[in-house]
Amino acid sequence: QGMNSACGMPLCCREANGPGNSSATSAGKWGDYKCDLNVPMWESLLAHVATLDIDYVFWTGDSPPHDIWMQTEDGQVSAVEYITESLVSVFGEDIKVIPSIGNHEGYPVNTFGPPPESAWLYDPLAAQWGYWLDDQAQQSLQYGGYFSMLLEDDLLVVSLNLNYCYNLNFYIYVNDTDPANMLRWLVDTLQSAEDAGQKVYVLSHMPPGITDCVSGWSNKYYEIINR
Repeated sequence: QGMNSACGMPLCCREANGPGNSSATSAGKWGDYKCDLNVPMWESLLAHVATLDIDYVFWTGDSPPHDIWMQTEDGQVSAVEYITESLVSVFGEDIKVIPSIGNHEGYPVNTFGPPPESAWLYDPLAAQWGYWLDDQAQQSLQYGGYFSMLLEDDLLVVSLNLNYCYNLNFYIYVNDTDPANMLRWLVDTLQSAEDAGQKVYVLSHMPPGITDCVSGWSNKYYEIINR
């Protein structure tokens, strides 16, 4: 609150931007449209959601702030940990939270190499999210940032790491076919779910088929889904 919302940077309202020069350029209690969500708004959101009748929470990533020029690996992990602890404190064991990884979790931003390049991120996330994920899901997350898990006997959730198709992840220009074996894994996972008579939710930060996801990968994904 009170930080400069017209700092001239891609993201403002941060402590490093200093206070605004007037009420028009000072972020209010609930933040500013030109800035990331602030802590009071986040806490108010959680307090409201906690009053609703919900079964599950799907958390689709991009937890760190968008001040990408100031980020570090430790800072990225800490940002996700803060969100994780917030969700645990509100929902406890009553409501299961299913996360996925966004492009802003990477460091540098958008950067996700083939296994084990991103172990610095996936290992601590598997530990943090162990509150909700079973052992098999944690192991898969540690490998490639994706996992599947039963929500009910007849309901499976699949959390994909779509950074492996993101056109700003330069690692995919080395291998854009299936850099973390996720598509092969998805085929096997969906086939097992079909054989068991299960319905499936597929969760990801960005949807396949948009221009951000390279067309070759998207086409393979939809061949799997639509077969």
